[in-house]
Amino acid sequence: MKAASSNPFCAAFTMNHSEPKNIPNMWAPFYAVLLSVLTYYSVLKEFANEMSDYCGHVYSYIPLLQGDKLAEGWMSIPYFLWHAFVIILHKIIEVPIEPASAIVSCGFACFSFFVLFYMIERYCAAKAVRVTPFAAATVAFALCVIQRIILPWADIGGAFSINPFHNPTQMCVKPLSLLCFAFTYDIFEKLNNSSYEGTFISMKKGLLRGYIALAVALFFSGMAKPTFAEMFIPTVGLLMLFEWGCRVVRKNTTAKAYFIELCKMFLVAVPTICYILLQFFAYFVWGGSYGMDESHMIITRWMEVWKLFSENIPLSIVLSLGFPLLIVMMDIRFFLKDNLGRIALVGFIVSLLEAGFLTEESKMTHGDFLWPMMSGMLLLWVAATLRFIVMNHSAPQFKCEWLNRTLVGLGWFVFYLFGFAGVVSVFGRIL
Repeated sequence: MKAASSNPFCAAFTMNHSEPKNIPNMWAPFYAVLLSVLTYYSVLKEFANEMSDYCGHVYSYIPLLQGDKLAEGWMSIPYFLWHAFVIILHKIIEVPIEPASAIVSCGFACFSFFVLFYMIERYCAAKAVRVTPFAAATVAFALCVIQRIILPWADIGGAFSINPFHNPTQMCVKPLSLLCFAFTYDIFEKLNNSSYEGTFISMKKGLLRGYIALAVALFFSGMAKPTFAEMFIPTVGLLMLFEWGCRVVRKNTTAKAYFIELCKMFLVAVPTICYILLQFFAYFVWGGSYGMDESHMIITRWMEVWKLFSENIPLSIVLSLGFPLLIVMMDIRFFLKDNLGRIALVGFIVSLLEAGFLTEESKMTHGDFLWPMMSGMLLLWVAATLRFIVMNHSAPQFKCEWLNRTLVGLGWFVFYLFGFAGVVSVFGRIL
């Protein structure tokens, strides 16, 4: 790990400084097309199962979102962004309903891919690591297909994925949640350093652009599916309150100014909070939650809902998050000190608490509050991946050379093991 050329993993990832900087990027479009093909045929296969999420959303909810049933449809599915695009393709462009659903899902899958590709390139550039377009596209593609590891000798269940291909709304909110993650990181960095110019969005002229971008992305994420915002808004609030409290305790002169920025960040979230509250009224007060008037949110015993899906919850977590957990163990300081790591780690902890304690009483087997946890898992996966790429090119973690090389090899092995599980899972859906 002393130099990229001395390590085969780093050498494959790093662009030689003698190479031209503006290399035509043919790998990102190639992987985007590949991801689109896999997504398209995977979605079409979902319609063979009448109980699938796609059948429910397409044949139960979309008809309610048209004509004079719009109010009833909105109460049944108040997060309708994916459905709106399907309706546009189906009604205006006259694409058959099932291919229209597949095409819209392809669009959001590609959106996620290009956001991840952009985040990898921009973050690495900010850390003075020049990755090849092939490497950045490969890692972004892997993050778009990664699935849980399935043990062939024991299906314990309850191991969840950051890419639930079977659920259109969760895949719809994914790219928007990534944008919120990126914009919040830039805002936090700017709050800590007034000369910071931005990694994912330009912050040269101050925080206003970041606040506007975050407000828009967060609101549309609530329209796509509220589960990400249900996890992310408390996460950001807790982190900012903690930082403000630390500044007050240390009698830092910037505490007052930071509190003002905290209030501004709350205002950024207000439109999304209001819309989510409106959705909760539709679900729990106006009887729109699958037509169940008696449905309401309750607090359960710890992990009561997850135990319905898993025989061994700690093992389920490892089979879902093996790679991020490995990176956390390799570099815990990053997840405690760096803004990117802190947002991801606290986000996952908040989402884990929500999954552990919250549910809908009449729909416990639906595991509705496990969806925010999948968004928390996504942030942890992305932060761990970005950190691991940079670790490949930073100072060695340990004095022992062979240990450093072994850890790098182990990290990539585990990462691509999850990626291989994803490819196998997608092909299993198609074939």
